[in-house]
Parts: sequence; C-alpha cells; structure tokens
Amino acid sequence: MQLNGASSKSIYEWIDWLKTTGNSTVYTCVFKTLKMFTIIPVTSCTCERVFSKLTIVKNKLRSTMSQERLESLLLLFTEQEMVSNVDLNAVIDEFNSMGNRRMSL
Repeated sequence: MQLNGASSKSIYEWIDWLKTTGNSTVYTCVFKTLKMFTIIPVTSCTCERVFSKLTIVKNKLRSTMSQERLESLLLLFTEQEMVSNVDLNAVIDEFNSMGNRRMSL
C-alpha cells in the first residue's frame, strides 16, 4: 500500500512520514494511536510469568511472610539470570564484615 510515497512497511516509517510531512498535526488521533501502538507489548508473557512464579514463591508455608520479603524473593526468582552473575564471595565478605549482629536478650 502506498500513500504519497509512504509505504506500509512498518509503523515507525508511518510515524516518520507523518512527522516529516507535517501531517502529525492534521491526523493527531492517528499519530497518537500509532505512537501508542509501538509501546504496547506483543504478548502478556512477562506478566503471566511473574504471576506463575508468585504462586511458586508464595505457597501455604510462606503465606505469613511480610510484603517486603515476598517482593525480594520474587525479584530473586524472576531475575535468575541477573542473580546468577552475582559474586557470592563478595556477598559472603560483605556479611562477614558486618560482624556479630545477634541481639542479647
């Protein structure tokens, strides 16, 4: 499909064409719709993945944990690739440098 030299190859080309020809002010609704269309995710897999991992992390045994702990565990569980790059020796050294943190009763 051709419209005055603009092809329908991609949405980005349509947006560029509307900007360069000055038609973005004439077709404001079309321009806004095309821009919003570029940021809509193709699938909802990311959201579904987080919810499925939430059911694994928050089971009956862990239903009484605080919200902060649940969020931290969920972050660790969903971002396993990032967590796998953490240097465990550095984490151990960090905790070791904190010293004794027990409270005497």
